[in-house]
Amino acid sequence: MGEWIDTQEYGSVSYWERRYTACPAEQLDWYVSYNKIKAHLTFLTPDHQILIIGCGTSPFSIDLAAAGYPHLINIDAANGCVVHMQRRAPHLRWQVMDATQMGFEDAAFDVIVDKGTTDAIEYAAHSDTLLPQLHAHIRRCLRPGGRYVCITHGGLLGHLTYAFKQEGWHITETEVEGISGEHAATYVLLVMTKPSL
Repeated sequence: MGEWIDTQEYGSVSYWERRYTACPAEQLDWYVSYNKIKAHLTFLTPDHQILIIGCGTSPFSIDLAAAGYPHLINIDAANGCVVHMQRRAPHLRWQVMDATQMGFEDAAFDVIVDKGTTDAIEYAAHSDTLLPQLHAHIRRCLRPGGRYVCITHGGLLGHLTYAFKQEGWHITETEVEGISGEHAATYVLLVMTKPSL
């Protein structure tokens, strides 16, 4: 969609509803595909419970399941996106849910994947409130020893990693090549491991 977009729109659910309504068949793999980062996800096992937040219409989850990791839940705040993905991949679980208000039980997941969701919320009108809420839910929903995989453009890198480091999380940072629109771009892949009890 070639038009200019106010970046604050990326933090708005209404923007994404409009976008998925206008282009329901769009397969938009934000930043990087599964194949681009699978070499950095060797800790995954077939029995892991995995949550993808802000899943959009990306084939990432479909590719992940095809690679042998079927225990996936995908959430997005945009209903139109979830309806489309339920039709496209009915063998996977898709739910309408705001990642800043997740209703899952504590310690429900081994891995949580955030592919641009933190960056999108960074542009929201109340990001100073929403980002801490998002990361508090991620901490709560991960099991001890679980991993938070965050792919980011790096704008909030220091702020993001500082809070987790203060709580004793082990963090690795890797630059990965991806796309931004039609152009090549470099992103940061963070793998943050929650301390074991």
